[in-house]
Amino acid sequence: MKKVALQITIAAMVFAALPNLSAAPITFAQFTQTTAVNAWIWSNPAGLANSTFTATTNVTFEYLSVPGLPVDLQGPQQAVVTLTLSGLVTESAHSNIVQPGLNGQLSFRRLAPYLGEDDLLTATFTGARTPG
Repeated sequence: MKKVALQITIAAMVFAALPNLSAAPITFAQFTQTTAVNAWIWSNPAGLANSTFTATTNVTFEYLSVPGLPVDLQGPQQAVVTLTLSGLVTESAHSNIVQPGLNGQLSFRRLAPYLGEDDLLTATFTGARTPG
């Protein structure tokens, strides 16, 4: 029992000595829109209190420096990106979404599935502030 208590004490001392733990951002993928139409405009002229926005457009998606990635997923991938937002909206936004309390999902799906799967990346968020 003393050995466990000593290990916990040592762990606590180590974490206390590192008060500002943080991780650097890592860029592991990028995308480029492949259509000329701007699908990322949200307009709420009526000032609805609760609004939903969905946009979908074709993109070229590419993983960057991901070790062990299958050959078929290396390089540019033809995909579709979908952004869905919902939540309390207090004012109209045009080409710029700056609202606290947004919930939603951002997903990149491969046009030609690989081994029966098409999800390249999906991010779900709640209570976000999304600057445009």
